[in-house]
Amino acid sequence: PNKEGWCEIKISGVLKTSFGGSTIFQDTKNPIVRSFYWFYDKYFHRMQRMKYLDYWCRHKLGELKRLYQEALEITPTGEARVL
Repeated sequence: PNKEGWCEIKISGVLKTSFGGSTIFQDTKNPIVRSFYWFYDKYFHRMQRMKYLDYWCRHKLGELKRLYQEALEITPTGEARVL
């Protein structure tokens, strides 16, 4: 008890982690895969889908407008009606 000195204590172990899926693409609990999916969905899939829907809706609304104008014999804005 009177001796001065030093003591070295080593603690070792093994850390095992698992996220659940059998492949990395099935594994949605994996934070790396989840962040990749979020990035892909936000910047590619959703943006491209919204651009396509916007184009399609504008195109179909334009066709519908022309159809009603022809059926009701209404001239488009800026065009003169010839009798």
